[in-house]
Amino acid sequence: MARAHMSYFRSRGIRPTVIVPIDGNTAGLEEFEREYAWTREVCYLPLFKVPHIERCLHTWAFDSYLAGHAAMCEVPDFRCILSRPADLVFLNYVFSCPLLDALPGNAVRILESHDFISRQFLTSDTAPAVATQHLNLEFELYSLFDAVFMINEDEALLAGERGAANSIYVPQPVELTDPGLPAEESAGPLYDLLFVGSDYPPNVEGTEWFYEHVFAPHLKQHGVRWAIVGSVCRRLNVRDASVHLLGVVEDLGRIYRGAKLVVIPLFRGAGISIKTLEALGQAKPIVTTACGRRGLKGCEQALVELDFQDDPRLAAERILHLCGSAAARRKLGDAGYQYVRRHFSPQAYGEKLDRTLDRLLSDKLSASPTAASRAA
Repeated sequence: MARAHMSYFRSRGIRPTVIVPIDGNTAGLEEFEREYAWTREVCYLPLFKVPHIERCLHTWAFDSYLAGHAAMCEVPDFRCILSRPADLVFLNYVFSCPLLDALPGNAVRILESHDFISRQFLTSDTAPAVATQHLNLEFELYSLFDAVFMINEDEALLAGERGAANSIYVPQPVELTDPGLPAEESAGPLYDLLFVGSDYPPNVEGTEWFYEHVFAPHLKQHGVRWAIVGSVCRRLNVRDASVHLLGVVEDLGRIYRGAKLVVIPLFRGAGISIKTLEALGQAKPIVTTACGRRGLKGCEQALVELDFQDDPRLAAERILHLCGSAAARRKLGDAGYQYVRRHFSPQAYGEKLDRTLDRLLSDKLSASPTAASRAA
């Protein structure tokens, strides 16, 4: 979403100051500077090399991440930048809320929540009472902001019901593939199946489960070729000549066009599945789970939802049918493309943000003491 915000700001002539915490690795910074040369300023701060901050942010716990961001405010250079005058401040992830103490008091404070972030820290050993406690804390922290942007409409409604009246659904924008490009390479697909994901634990768990219960026993024998892309490849315990671990690639669009079908075997997650939206925007047919289609209302014709765990053999049969039918894949891919074009286009996102920011800035201005004295 941060990249989407930046595209929005540029399209509206807004030149933000961008604060980038770095860990000392300068790889990619030159390219980043070229991409965002239009901004007012890019500030790099080596916060992750401060020992006590680094310890907090390398401990996989919600409380630890909050403590790490509180420690960031103790760094004078960072606090100085945060305290500069500003009309609007965007913070990513709720564990960044300790930074609010350093911000100018008259700025509109917006949290880009992404999802219920406390759920990302859950493990199989997390007690239900602890999970509930952290989620309730997250809702309490929302009240510190003027608005909380959420990319899942159902989660925005739930947060509102739990007291976070400032939660607002803002659709995740999807970059759509050029409609003039073929959905599949004309020379024939290189792979039958494709999965794209980061090394986020649910991606690793779902991919390895799919390999063990669907691919290896039911698909491999039919000569199915599976490509896996992204940093998830670093964590996978899969060694099979039929499974191609491509890692991070430069031209992801070409990989999409070189695959017949996208499989998204997710069993837990929050927010919305960005990988599902991206595949829909590439006009690719998708087979996924209920978790993989979370946050997508009215998408029944846009993808195939299956309960992989209930019947792995049936899931394999549906996948084989789609792999063998170019017409079925084309119909499904076209329906998915039209679905995201209607509901998740950059235009729909921009229009929602225009209305929301206009209201927030207007409310903040009318509530300021200066405005009140002028009115008097």
